[in-house]
Amino acid sequence: MKQTIPFIYGTPSWHSPARFFDHLSASLAGLGYDIARLDSGAEDFDRSLLDVMAKRDPAFFFSFNFKGADVRIDGRPFYDAAGARYITTLDTPYNKVEQIQRAGTRIGYWAADPSFTPFIQRLAPDSVRYLNFRSMAIVDEADVADSVIPPLAQRPIDVLFIGSIRRTSGVLESADPGFRRFEKRFHEQAFSNCQTPVYLLAETIARGEADFEALFQGEFRSPGFGMMIWALTNAVRTRRRIRVLEELARAAERCRVVTVTDDVDQVKRRFPPALSDFVLPYQKWDALVHLMKHAKIVINTEPLQVESAHERLLTAMACGAAVFSNRNVYLGNRFRHGRDIYFFEFQPGRLLKGLAEALGDPNGLENAARAGRESVLGRDLPRHRAGMLIDAVRAFETGSQAVFN
Repeated sequence: MKQTIPFIYGTPSWHSPARFFDHLSASLAGLGYDIARLDSGAEDFDRSLLDVMAKRDPAFFFSFNFKGADVRIDGRPFYDAAGARYITTLDTPYNKVEQIQRAGTRIGYWAADPSFTPFIQRLAPDSVRYLNFRSMAIVDEADVADSVIPPLAQRPIDVLFIGSIRRTSGVLESADPGFRRFEKRFHEQAFSNCQTPVYLLAETIARGEADFEALFQGEFRSPGFGMMIWALTNAVRTRRRIRVLEELARAAERCRVVTVTDDVDQVKRRFPPALSDFVLPYQKWDALVHLMKHAKIVINTEPLQVESAHERLLTAMACGAAVFSNRNVYLGNRFRHGRDIYFFEFQPGRLLKGLAEALGDPNGLENAARAGRESVLGRDLPRHRAGMLIDAVRAFETGSQAVFN
């Protein structure tokens, strides 16, 4: 009998997880597994889950952001009772504090960024081992086939920027003096050390301030405090993206810049016509891919959700665009500046200078775009991710701390 991989997917609030699961499940089926798709929001979810456990042979359970993780059988997590691993995607741990604390002993995390690991290790039971995937991105082969990729020289958009600039509200309204100290230090560090990924700031600052240690060990473990940290990192990302737009407003005087964002009105209020006349509201995925195929350069900033967890960056590369990104752990380990990516810093003039140099060297830009595309097509298509996942789970079963790029 074939082994089954139950996909517990819930009802995501945005499109990307559904596409992610569609592509990954199809590739796993191609490797010989049966796929059982279970909606954790359905009224009969518990019964459907028990039915799969009784009638099939689960290889492991694969879930989106802890969906279904709270189901218990005789007081034990259902995956412990089934004797199978439970692998969950994890876009950010800061709003998953409670779920991580209660995790069973057979859990693995497919994380968007390896800098999550220290935070997870502080929260999770000591018995938990970790399976870390350093990117949840999957590139759709149909989106990036050779036949639909125009040459770089024929693309009408010089620079494309896609990013959220809408402020998070409400969550940060904490009167706790410890959190207020932390918030102040967090913002200071975020902009005095602009290259530090925001996921690492909480760890860095907490280790460096003795008077914050008690709060870090205690309240930092609570769901409410985790949500505040999540909102704070989101606020820092927003400010960093505004810095990018400030640079692009100057670049737009010399080249064609197109911006896609969730707050068109703010762009039109704050920036001159050279930038604000070419701003679009958020688009469906197909429209974003179309824009990427018609841009010479696509700018990436730190991701937040699965939709942004390097998926846009890798898809842009696969679409033949050259990518500018801030440096982070995952990208810094995989790509090299000037070879297959361009790194920039959140400091005045740095991005503007980099764009001018790249656009002024069309051969170098073409070579970097080609190298980035080849890298993505060689390891980020659905069949690659499916094979890596199976290998990772097998390594996990042997007790290895599996980390796959």
